Amino acid sequence: MSKSSTYKLLKATEGITLFGEATVSVSMDSKLNRIVFSEHVFDWLKQEYGQNATIWPVTDENEYVKGARKGVEHVVRHLPPEYSGRNVSFTVERLFVSPVDSTEDTIAYAACFAAWQALGVKPVMPPMIQGRQIVFEQ
Repeated sequence: MSKSSTYKLLKATEGITLFGEATVSVSMDSKLNRIVFSEHVFDWLKQEYGQNATIWPVTDENEYVKGARKGVEHVVRHLPPEYSGRNVSFTVERLFVSPVDSTEDTIAYAACFAAWQALGVKPVMPPMIQGRQIVFEQ
């Protein structure tokens, strides 16, 4: 069984806009705790900019992929007790960004909350927006 959720961060603070949108699905029937990325994470680029648009690679060198992994890993580190000993698989399905307003941290924030929503649990140790910064661990 798999459940998917999308979370959008859109916040204006101190004269800048913070934006990130992530869709994450969760499956409980996995044999391992894992985080994977759909090969279609950035397919929206062709819809926005046409069929000749370049699709960004889904690699760990991509700042948005790094951000999504950071956000979901935060959730894994802070899974509620009812998930203790259970294998959970997270799939990052889509990352929608604005090159001007999105950063590794805005995507991490969106992926984090999308993962919690997909799990159907209240956030544990949620990241905080402090001015222009997003702080994950305090």
